[in-house]
Amino acid sequence: MRLMLVLRYMFSPSNRHRARTVRIMAGLALSTMIVMVILSLMDFLQAGQLDRVRDIRSFPLTVSVSDKDEAYRLAKELSSSGRTFLYKEDKGLLAAGSDSAGVNIRYVDEDYDGGLFMAPSCPEEGICLPFRNYGMLPGGSEIKLFILEEGQSVRMRPVEKTYPLECFYQSSLSDFDSSYVFLPLSKAPSSLEWIVAIKDLSVDEERLASALEADGYDVTMWYESESVLYSSLQLEKAVMSLLLSCLFLIFITQSVQSAMLLAAAKQKECVMLHLTGMRKKDVLAVFSITGALISLTALAAGLLLSRILLSLLPHMMTVFRTASFHLDLSYFVFIAVVMAGISAISYYRAFSSKLDEKHVMEVLLKP
Repeated sequence: MRLMLVLRYMFSPSNRHRARTVRIMAGLALSTMIVMVILSLMDFLQAGQLDRVRDIRSFPLTVSVSDKDEAYRLAKELSSSGRTFLYKEDKGLLAAGSDSAGVNIRYVDEDYDGGLFMAPSCPEEGICLPFRNYGMLPGGSEIKLFILEEGQSVRMRPVEKTYPLECFYQSSLSDFDSSYVFLPLSKAPSSLEWIVAIKDLSVDEERLASALEADGYDVTMWYESESVLYSSLQLEKAVMSLLLSCLFLIFITQSVQSAMLLAAAKQKECVMLHLTGMRKKDVLAVFSITGALISLTALAAGLLLSRILLSLLPHMMTVFRTASFHLDLSYFVFIAVVMAGISAISYYRAFSSKLDEKHVMEVLLKP
């Protein structure tokens, strides 16, 4: 009985309610599709950026070791859990030609697996610069680096070192290319800590990190090294979600207006349902469910449309040819609950006012 009444009033032709409801549902479904698709694209792009960061700059798990023999022993021991390699890292001032800039220096050997393309090979005696410098600096150019080294009384002092330009490198992370240079691991100052990096882990990262920390090692996870980037991406998504959610404000306003118009058109029927024995809360429940069902049906249609569109994107755009998109169902559930709740409350309040004593007497006394 209640369901039949809900379906009857959901698409009631009175006072153009049916056409207005269809427009609201169509607009809400389209908005849902747009929001869900944009958020899915953001997730895909952010995940791709974080994957490149994990592969090139901040590896999934790194362990800092002061002793060389201990570093090589640990790297060999951890090789059963993933790919391991050693490097050292420092900061310095690069002077190339008339330009100078602060850079991060990585000391590497032929085993380094940082997701780079180096040409002609890994540096053995000289320095390796980003490929964007190719053509501006001829091979064999002398490149000056200013770094800090321990001096007398264990004080740090700036030291100028000159290296021949030996090779160029390129990665898929543009900000990495603009801030890193590479030198042979054999040229690294002895005061720098050895870093054991682990990639392509075959075991759980967190569990391995906990085991290493229990053994007294200084372990760093990739998201700890990239905490600023990770937080900024999360904030970016939160702000975008908030801005896109403003689209739903339009349909909240329309839903409230539609509820008021339907309540005015169906005032007599509403009162007669109550007077013929239907309890007031049951009458209001019918119209509350009507409002909630309008929103939920439209949102479900929007979710289906977004899934269809995302499945077609790899075939429509070559840039997404190998992409795998995922819908943020937690956000959808949140929006569905909010929109259904607001619609239900709007219909409840609109029809509740028609069941007070004043409006009931108007209906009974009306000829």
